[in-house]
Amino acid sequence: MTKLIAAAGILVAAAGANAAFTVNSVDLGGDSASFGSPITTSGTYYQDAFGNNYPPSAAFIGVFPTLQDDSYIAMDSTGGSTATYTAAGPGGSTPGFGATMGHFSDASTLTGGYFTGGGVASGNDPFGGNGVMIAQLTTDGVLTGDNIRVNTQGDFTGTRSLALNGADNGGLFARAFAARSTQQGMVYEIWITDAPTPGAAAVLGLAGLAGIRRRR
Repeated sequence: MTKLIAAAGILVAAAGANAAFTVNSVDLGGDSASFGSPITTSGTYYQDAFGNNYPPSAAFIGVFPTLQDDSYIAMDSTGGSTATYTAAGPGGSTPGFGATMGHFSDASTLTGGYFTGGGVASGNDPFGGNGVMIAQLTTDGVLTGDNIRVNTQGDFTGTRSLALNGADNGGLFARAFAARSTQQGMVYEIWITDAPTPGAAAVLGLAGLAGIRRRR
């Protein structure tokens, strides 16, 4: 019985190493001074006629429901905008520090850099860990991002490059969460998170169980 409880504890620990951190900035390339690279789709991003590069307000979604599926950048620890919640847009963008600089440079590319004063503290994310949402992307294609460059502080301090749905770098991951399917495509939330993929958590759990078996 004790061994079963210990094994369960290993699985729980593997599934979520919750640590507190703050995302200060995101760099997705777009000019010669950038270090990151874009998040692209094999299809196109859905851009609502009533939206822009930033999260829509709950009041506007109430009038134009399709705004909930708009593609935009954000820095939020709760998730995307809904009819009852407005996600937080970043405080600035580079190059140019203007509200229209970079970001959706064409129908299949999200580029540019953005930040918010003081950073955004992580909260509970859809993967069972701590995280900060950095974009909502609605697309009819497959997302790819090989170099999402983020600057963080707290339990994970420094600048690191993350591959979308790839391996961790210094304890953090960039992951796409499929929030819902709509007629405009699949709505994804992109998160910076400390939670490993479900597959990785399972491998860690099995490794722990194997260790218990060997010690018997």
